[in-house]
Amino acid sequence: MRYIFAAIGVVVLIILIIILFMRIGSTNTPRSGRAPLSLTDYINKDSEVRLTTYGPVVGNEQRQSVRLSVSPANRFFTILQTYESAPVNPQTYGNNHNAYEIFMHSLSGLGFANERTVKDQDRLGACPFGQVSVYQLFDQGKEVLNTWSDTCRTKDGTFAGSASSVARLFQAQFADYNTLTQNLSF
Repeated sequence: MRYIFAAIGVVVLIILIIILFMRIGSTNTPRSGRAPLSLTDYINKDSEVRLTTYGPVVGNEQRQSVRLSVSPANRFFTILQTYESAPVNPQTYGNNHNAYEIFMHSLSGLGFANERTVKDQDRLGACPFGQVSVYQLFDQGKEVLNTWSDTCRTKDGTFAGSASSVARLFQAQFADYNTLTQNLSF
């Protein structure tokens, strides 16, 4: 009987050790050393949220990206050319506080401000044949949040929200999004 209790004790100890190591190695940890950011705290401030999606790594003249920005007063759509991100035919649309408030609450629900710690924090060169998306929040022109994800591996990137849903929500802010992006190669 004593040996049975000893065996059970060893099994429990091994399980506890495994759980401990799994928690230490987790890549979905919150913002290191910082309090969690509440996106809705920025609704009544001079804020702007931005989603920039970079296309695959190609020759400089072929490089294309799309930047979508939303603030309480405006929505901005810009296609960026080359690695210098030269704006091509930027479009500006009006916005209002009520629309911005609902948009920010929706982004918050989709995890726009959620971050995780990953081994490789650098997005440069990540996902060379896919897309890299950068999620930013600005308060009075100062960057408060900057995370990223890519379409190659779900383990990549510091963004811990729902990337596809956030992208759809940003795109839905522009009624002519499909027309504006019809000539993009990604």
